[in-house]
Amino acid sequence: MSLLIAHSSKEDREANIGLLEVATGLGLLLGPLNGSLLHRIGGYSLPFTFNAGCFAVLLPAVIVQFRRIAEAQVIEEVAIVIEKDSAKMDSMEFDVS
Repeated sequence: MSLLIAHSSKEDREANIGLLEVATGLGLLLGPLNGSLLHRIGGYSLPFTFNAGCFAVLLPAVIVQFRRIAEAQVIEEVAIVIEKDSAKMDSMEFDVS
């Protein structure tokens, strides 16, 4: 939750928290059903194997998304520094004589 809050814009923060809460609720609702169905089909190890497969498939997407977020933050920080330096340069008086 703290990562979501830290990386969300102020305009999107409430909507993103709401989506996270919906996903949590769906997981709590559907997780036991999914686990019991997989256990019935393939025994004790199938739910764990299925979840490991899902994790392995989704991990690259999560890594790519975190890299995009990090790059966007760096670009935003650089833009802020450039803006501050530009404001300082505008306020300075230069003697060109």
